[in-house]
Amino acid sequence: KKTAEGRRYFEYLKETKYPSIIPDAFSKDKWIGENTLLDDFSIRYRKDVIEKAMILSGDSDEKKIRSLNFLDTIIKESKFTNKIKLDTNDLLFLDNTKCLHGRTAFEDSSRKLFRVRFN
Repeated sequence: KKTAEGRRYFEYLKETKYPSIIPDAFSKDKWIGENTLLDDFSIRYRKDVIEKAMILSGDSDEKKIRSLNFLDTIIKESKFTNKIKLDTNDLLFLDNTKCLHGRTAFEDSSRKLFRVRFN
């Protein structure tokens, strides 16, 4: 929000609905509708899922694509990005509306990742 361009993208991302699907880890291409990505206090963003939903829905809006790319650049260049190495039996809780998170690739086929949702 520090530049005029950033403020314009921020406002656009708050107002614009993007198509969304349930990620493949939960269900194959199940359509769930359209959502805004952020507001003043929360964010829901997973670029791969949004891009797939845009392709499936035929949504090729250039401004949406530019806004997604802008947000992605801001996230990737953020000084607030941290890498956390989890050791055996470590547990990590995140609020998905306040914190963006991802995971790196891993080779251990015996590794298990459990997901719990709280509403």
